[in-house]
Amino acid sequence: MKAIKFSEHALLKLKVMGAHGVYLNIEIVEDAVNYPQKIATGYKGRKIAQKELDLAHVLRVVYEE
Repeated sequence: MKAIKFSEHALLKLKVMGAHGVYLNIEIVEDAVNYPQKIATGYKGRKIAQKELDLAHVLRVVYEE
């Protein structure tokens, strides 16, 4: 498994999503990074791990290695 460091922005985003009714936690995000359904390439070579949460929501996690 990859060691993951969360930025302040990422931790704030978890709270913001909860305020909008999408409840995420660190374990869900780590699972998406370690076991993504799809990986895309993002800005400046960053990776985007994608994992379906339910029929209405897909979690996309942008990260650097």
